[in-house]
Amino acid sequence: MKRLSNGSSVSLDFIRAAASQAVMIGHGISFCGVFKSYHPPNFPWIQNISVVVFFILSGFLISYSMAAKKENSQYKFRHYFVDRFSRIYTAFVPALAFVLAIDLITKFFFGSNYRYERAFNIETLLGNLLQFQDFPILRAITSFGSARPFWTLAVEWWIYMFVGYVVFYLMRKDQIQRFDWIILSLLSIIPIYNFFGGRGNGLMLFWLYGTAAFVVWNSCLLNRFSIAKKIFFLFLFGYIAGLRVGLTLREYDSLFAFCIAIMILLIVELASNIKLFTFFTNFSKYIASFSYTLYLTHYSVFDFLTTGFAGDVNPYVLFCIGVVISNLIAIVIGRPIETYMTTVIKDRMYRYVENF
Repeated sequence: MKRLSNGSSVSLDFIRAAASQAVMIGHGISFCGVFKSYHPPNFPWIQNISVVVFFILSGFLISYSMAAKKENSQYKFRHYFVDRFSRIYTAFVPALAFVLAIDLITKFFFGSNYRYERAFNIETLLGNLLQFQDFPILRAITSFGSARPFWTLAVEWWIYMFVGYVVFYLMRKDQIQRFDWIILSLLSIIPIYNFFGGRGNGLMLFWLYGTAAFVVWNSCLLNRFSIAKKIFFLFLFGYIAGLRVGLTLREYDSLFAFCIAIMILLIVELASNIKLFTFFTNFSKYIASFSYTLYLTHYSVFDFLTTGFAGDVNPYVLFCIGVVISNLIAIVIGRPIETYMTTVIKDRMYRYVENF
């Protein structure tokens, strides 16, 4: 199979990091009531556009990883589980602890203004640890406390488990047993629910757009097009995507997501032929190294700031403070976890599962 070049890998890092920053900026605009021309009814929600980008990127990258790992017959579903668990939970648990702490501070100082009392309890905390937030059967469990973006994490997790179970377990079995079908049915609840609709109106479908983009890229079909044509189609689908979301103001839209998937495909392809500046490479890798933690924690930061100081501080100043603090917290908490602890946890779990 094809391997991502350094240029392609860096471009994906930059898109992921930029999307994370855009989610934070979009939520900051909403919280602080600033830059009103950049949210409905004048402009689509920036944070929702970024979620669409995240799921398409995830579909592309996880498909790429699975295709590479599938070449190794010794790589089993348990190894896949460790890879995904370490990536999701190593940063998620500290982020959950951070939300618990900052919400307790908000409740202590501004108790009457705290807005998430119904989601701030042990049942919701445990439900989030098990990725049951907004689960169709367990309607009472939502994202914990002020951490509203946590709902997307549950969708990602169950997509990971469903796809991984099919690829690394069922497809390698000579005969599928009844118990296998039971497990598959349980794992498929969220993916199926989010294919036809659900919160996000089809995030599983958007994830599969990313998979389709990987298949096209890996098949080398784009080799028949010149660089000029690839650039032309990149701008064409960018124009269509902008026109579509601008007219409908619906970010979770299948046509819009399809155009974004094609754009990501073309960016990856074009970047493979580009030698990037060292500064851009280092910058992209740096901001990507804490982007996941930033995504998980920024909402609670802005909630704390606006709950306590919205009436006393200029909203534009408060917005800037929120952006800076959110990034600083993500750098301090997230960067060592995402760049170091994730690898440590994964290696330790690998040693454990190898005994089975």
